[in-house]
Amino acid sequence: MELNQLQLIFNVVAITAITSLAVMCALLKRDKDKLAAKINLHSNRSLNQSKAPAMPSQPTPRVPAPSSTQQDIRQFVAHRAQGWMAPSISSRLTQS
Repeated sequence: MELNQLQLIFNVVAITAITSLAVMCALLKRDKDKLAAKINLHSNRSLNQSKAPAMPSQPTPRVPAPSSTQQDIRQFVAHRAQGWMAPSISSRLTQS
């Protein structure tokens, strides 16, 4: 090959590479800007929620105190769950 042909091939490759690099950089910058906008939007929402008034516009209903029946049910379930075994394990123990 002559020197002119090699120069022509080099120029084509160089121009193509530079153009591709420029397009890739532009796409990355666009994606970065979109991501930054999403993050800013999310942080702005967080700030707006934190600036919400402490007192709600309507009063919240009072939660009734737990009765002794509810306490008994909780204790019953906790006591019953202490000796619980999975059915697959308990069937193996009874077969042995």
